[in-house]
Amino acid sequence: MKREVIVTVVAILVGAVTYPTLAQTPQNIAVTNQNTVHIITWTDQANLSGETYNVYVSQVPITDLNFSSAYLIGTQIPEGQQSYEYQLFTPFESRLVTYYYAVTSTVAGIENTTIIPGKNATTVGEDGTTTWGAPMIWFGKGGFPPPVCDGEIDEWGFFNII
Repeated sequence: MKREVIVTVVAILVGAVTYPTLAQTPQNIAVTNQNTVHIITWTDQANLSGETYNVYVSQVPITDLNFSSAYLIGTQIPEGQQSYEYQLFTPFESRLVTYYYAVTSTVAGIENTTIIPGKNATTVGEDGTTTWGAPMIWFGKGGFPPPVCDGEIDEWGFFNII
């Protein structure tokens, strides 16, 4: 009798354990070029609730193999927003650039970084023109969120900050 009770309790405890599942990837990624701004849009997953989205950019098509080299430009974008505007800043003169984008989803703090070209990652680069932007230093004061900076610090060398 004692053994049966232990087995029953263990079976109930094991059955009660739930494991988080990865969020499905967003769909229908598209990019609209407005000269110095790229607007990235996607379709949220209908069967999820409370998810957030991250947007990545790269100068080459983003795949599972090179995902770690893509830059995170938009983070914790709330469910239902389904778009992100990316300003094409440069510390130099305006120039033509081509960028590729990917959108991932996060549920319960777990990001699904699966990349499916044509579904949640662009397969054709989007051209745009950069616009001048001065570098900034943020000291964490004033209640403002920290800026999201992309690129390499050596791109800002002409300001003699490095």
